[in-house]
Amino acid sequence: MQRLQRSEVRIYGGWFRGPNRSRLAQDLVRQLAGSFTAPFVFGSANSPEVTVTVRASLADGLIALPGRDFIDTYREQAVETNKWRQVVAPYRACAAPGSCSLRAVADVLSSMSCPVPSCAVRLPHVLTRGEQKLVDTMLVADMAEIARQKAGPIVLLSSDDDIWPGVVAAVTLGTHVHHFQSRSRVAPAHYSALVPRALYSQYVLKVV
Repeated sequence: MQRLQRSEVRIYGGWFRGPNRSRLAQDLVRQLAGSFTAPFVFGSANSPEVTVTVRASLADGLIALPGRDFIDTYREQAVETNKWRQVVAPYRACAAPGSCSLRAVADVLSSMSCPVPSCAVRLPHVLTRGEQKLVDTMLVADMAEIARQKAGPIVLLSSDDDIWPGVVAAVTLGTHVHHFQSRSRVAPAHYSALVPRALYSQYVLKVV
């Protein structure tokens, strides 16, 4: 990799519940405030030392528009049961096929309603899931902006295919992208083939 004197680390996620930071985001801000307080020194007997200062922060908004945060990026959404398919009973490996209590669960998931006739409670009133919004698009936009500013190279830690437009945009603008991915999920060849090897390096993280 190229030698750097300064490294900017941006951590992407849904950091705002409504207009306020989520509890996780608040905890991370406190942790980051006490991290990277001293510079890192790299070098060997055969190369000069390089001192690198690191600044880490949460990606609240775009690099191109500093000071303007995207709020409401973490939302509670109703569970989308229309993506599920109910399997016909009896279920495989069920120990009590004639009285399986999961059949009632499956019926509720299918109807999305309480089995009590007079009850108005529906499944979205009971089950929700957290969803992060704008994360991938912010990352892609920032990669393009870093490349436009010639402020690279970029070190990217992600195994999500949605970031590939940002990788292609950055490389097309002449910025080298060092792409780290999890061991179980590497970039599909039909995406990595879009970028020249001279400006794209792929690494696989291993747990040791």
